[in-house]
Amino acid sequence: MFIINERTGKLTNFLAPSMIVAIGVILLSFIQNLIIAGLLIFNFTLKVDILIFSLLITFLSQFSGILIVYFLVIPLVKIKDIKKEPFTSQNLIKSLLFLCFTFTVYIINNYIFIGIFNILNLMPQSGYSGILLNSTHVRNPINIIIYYLPLIIGAPVFEELLYRRTLIPMLEKRGMAPFTAIVASSIVFAIAHLPNDLINGNLYGGIIHCLGIFYISISLGIIYVLTRNILFPIIIHSFVNFVSFSGPLINTLENEILFLNYNIVVISIAIVGIGVIIYSVWRYFKRKSTDWVILLKKRASHNLRPGLFVFLLIGIISAFMPIMIELISMKILIQSNNIFHYLTILLSSYATMVILFFWLGKTAKFELNKKIERKVM
Repeated sequence: MFIINERTGKLTNFLAPSMIVAIGVILLSFIQNLIIAGLLIFNFTLKVDILIFSLLITFLSQFSGILIVYFLVIPLVKIKDIKKEPFTSQNLIKSLLFLCFTFTVYIINNYIFIGIFNILNLMPQSGYSGILLNSTHVRNPINIIIYYLPLIIGAPVFEELLYRRTLIPMLEKRGMAPFTAIVASSIVFAIAHLPNDLINGNLYGGIIHCLGIFYISISLGIIYVLTRNILFPIIIHSFVNFVSFSGPLINTLENEILFLNYNIVVISIAIVGIGVIIYSVWRYFKRKSTDWVILLKKRASHNLRPGLFVFLLIGIISAFMPIMIELISMKILIQSNNIFHYLTILLSSYATMVILFFWLGKTAKFELNKKIERKVM
């Protein structure tokens, strides 16, 4: 028998990043319902369409979430000071090429899986069909502005601050390789969108959407790690959302010139994206040194599989927590037929979960390279 020393990370190392994911998922739903409850309490009514009202509430909750993540969460987890590259034209061009690559992969993914599901006679349905404007909405230009606010400002800024600016450095800080951190954060980011698809669309549409978001998230993570400047992934994310959600809007407007220009833009992006894909594959197999190839070669400082499993498990489970809270509260509403009773239970449940996850994340401590002794026979 002899004794060897090995370095490993504690299983609880990844508790704090897991709690950040859980808070991020619950936070927006909590703020949305808090705003609605406040409007009901003060009998404040807006003479706007329910869809436009919902989009406004979503944007307000996203804006509030942005402030919370930037001014509270990032300083709390001690990743405020990160050396970042300046906003230069070279980095902007690099980001635009990644944008073309990202959007092209997203399009290819959609066509492949839509084709597969059609062959199997399964009709994928999008969970976002409920937020699309109709012919009545588009008559008012203000409605179009409100339509884009949560899509190209609110969601990109909030999600990039949370999943890229906060989560990736936290995972790296615990010894995880940069690309592994990108993939791990991308998995929980993609799964976080699945409940909406299951409620408002179907499983097949959810699978297509999740895979597309996963690929997009990988590109966003890579460009963030290469530049450490969150502005670049925000730009990519915002543009991808703009192009994706402009298609249905242009169809509603029934404007042939807009439709033609839109298709020209999409085809141009796809052509450049295919070129970037071919060039990247060639550079990889030729072992040509590039920033992203070097990124792929970096390895973790030690065995992180147990911690990674905990992170993914909690991250995936937390994605469904808002639905569970909503369903339980809705059951109470049906039984009591009291909207204020329903909102009280709903907000109390959300607040309890946020406080609990916040406390767990704040108190979680990690030891990166703790030596342990293991007996070997």
